[in-house]
Amino acid sequence: MLPQWLCRSIHNNSRRKIYEQLQWQRFLLRTGVPATIRVLDLVEETDRLPDYIQLRLWVLLRRKGMLTYQHMQTLVRKEQIPGIGDLLRIRYCPDDPSRILILSTLQPTKGTVS
Repeated sequence: MLPQWLCRSIHNNSRRKIYEQLQWQRFLLRTGVPATIRVLDLVEETDRLPDYIQLRLWVLLRRKGMLTYQHMQTLVRKEQIPGIGDLLRIRYCPDDPSRILILSTLQPTKGTVS
């Protein structure tokens, strides 16, 4: 059994992670560059936070007229996990394109709920 102070520390750390990610997403909502991506692969982080999942995505992104493969990450609610092959509207920061905010799913693949 873990001591109470350690349990509180772990809980506060996960709350801090969520808060930092949500602050980043608010920033992207205001100042991010809109784009459309196609999800090629995705991995859920093993560190599950309450009601949220950290996703790491390999995507196909069109920037400056060129298609590029990009590794990105975001925090999403458990009900909003995109599927492989989905076409997503996002906002990202050109200085750090690895962090994104998913706005909506344009073309869900069969069997996924968005």
